[in-house]
Amino acid sequence: MGIGIGENNIVQEYLEGVCSEIKRKKIHPEIKDELVTHMEEAYEYFLEQGMNEERAVEEAVKQMGEAAAVGKQLNKVHRQWPDWLLLMDTFLLSIIGLAVIYLMEFRGALFWEDLDFFRKSTGYTVLGVAILAGLTFMDYRRLRHFSRYIYGFGFALWGFVLLTGNTPAGFLWVWGRSVSFNVLGVTSILFVVALAGLLEEWDWKDGKRFVAGVGLLGAPVIVFFSYHSTVYIAIYMIAAAFIMKASGAKIKHCIATGALVAVPTAIFIAKSYRIRMQLLTFINPERDPNGMGWLNIQMHQLLGTVGLTGKGFDFAPNMFPSVHSEFVLVYITYTFGWIATIALFALIAGFIWRMIRGAFRIRDSYGRVMATGVIALLVARFVWNVFMVLGLLPIGGVVLPFISYGGSQFIVDMAIIGILSGIYRRRGKVGSPVSV
Repeated sequence: MGIGIGENNIVQEYLEGVCSEIKRKKIHPEIKDELVTHMEEAYEYFLEQGMNEERAVEEAVKQMGEAAAVGKQLNKVHRQWPDWLLLMDTFLLSIIGLAVIYLMEFRGALFWEDLDFFRKSTGYTVLGVAILAGLTFMDYRRLRHFSRYIYGFGFALWGFVLLTGNTPAGFLWVWGRSVSFNVLGVTSILFVVALAGLLEEWDWKDGKRFVAGVGLLGAPVIVFFSYHSTVYIAIYMIAAAFIMKASGAKIKHCIATGALVAVPTAIFIAKSYRIRMQLLTFINPERDPNGMGWLNIQMHQLLGTVGLTGKGFDFAPNMFPSVHSEFVLVYITYTFGWIATIALFALIAGFIWRMIRGAFRIRDSYGRVMATGVIALLVARFVWNVFMVLGLLPIGGVVLPFISYGGSQFIVDMAIIGILSGIYRRRGKVGSPVSV
């Protein structure tokens, strides 16, 4: 506890009065330290105004506010409750996703009926909820000590998938069964969580530390380069930029880093025929109407004729591919119309706002950096998928979080909400007490 007036009987009586209202006894010492610090500042001020020591102590305590009221306020702040509205939004989006997969499967909108998407989606949902609950009630601060190992595991996982010849969004065989596994999605969250611990309160002003920090942020791009995935490169770089800023970097440092990364990225794109064609076809789909441009043209035609209420359940499998995954919005809009899609956009916007709102209340630096990174990762994927379907961004294999059939990607999304929920439960730190 603080020195100076901390042992004064009046101060001790006040501190006990505040703490008697706070149920979490483990945080009593921290709260007492913080309150004494504020009272010492006030005490010094009153001494400078000419008061004697006894009067200065009394005024310093009085300024803090009535003990019971301050204690009740701090007890409310330090309650370890998750953000229930965020969790409700998550479950609602997941239920919508399950319902859409059910309708696709049992209304004949899919070619691959034998894959049993609805049953698998139900299993992933149950597993995802369990992971979300576990991470919510786990102390996220324990992850800080494993940051370097998580970072290394991300590269090890990438190397394993690369060496075994699996595609980045293919299937792994587990106990004789195929399991959807997106290595790009899984490694993205691993790198973001690891970087939050590695770069917490990083000294970006120091030249050597700046280079080291850029190296830590830039190395994971190799994973996405190896699979020629410009979309995941862009999504990861967005998350990395937010991590960098949240860890204490100035805007000039972020700009300098962006310039350093932009050069090799531009060279990579220039040398990759496939990526060049994807970008050129996105700009002008008619240059390859029967190849890469077909998806954009067909999507535009479908969505341009559905109207406000949609065309019902007459979606045929040969009308558009992958409506269970990255193009789930095409199916939703075609079947239920733009009214339903706009309502879904509003729900997603509220969900995103809820995440961002909670992040602004985090006082712990590690939790703030981690939350910033995972939110940026999730929001970037939401935005990319929506804008991709609207024809405003290139097609890139990004599924709509919680709603698309995603397998491992759905698990990652639920883990992100679990991490955020765990951080939000412990976001309260003792700040300046509000006078009552």
